[in-house]
Amino acid sequence: PSGTSPDATNYCSDRCYTSLRWFIQFRDEVRRLILTEDVLALPSKVDRLVDAVRELADTQHQQAEQIRALAEARQRTEERLEVRRAALLSRRQRHIGASEMRPPNLGGRLS
Repeated sequence: PSGTSPDATNYCSDRCYTSLRWFIQFRDEVRRLILTEDVLALPSKVDRLVDAVRELADTQHQQAEQIRALAEARQRTEERLEVRRAALLSRRQRHIGASEMRPPNLGGRLS
């Protein structure tokens, strides 16, 4: 301010700084006067955001475990299907081989 000596300004600044630093109630009141409600609400919003991110990370971990379990189950199913396919193919080849070795059915007539 005009008309105020530098010493008086420094004194006020120093005193204000000391009051803000050491008097918690004064600092809280100044904070409420200077900062907007949105800025004052940031700590609780950040806490909620941290909780939400933690929940998402837990959910992602659970889903990764479920995907791993599903992949293992799929692998086991594919292995069982391969065994069954091989058995079916083997039976089919035996059946075809046996029918080729049988004499044709002539309907009981001899020519």
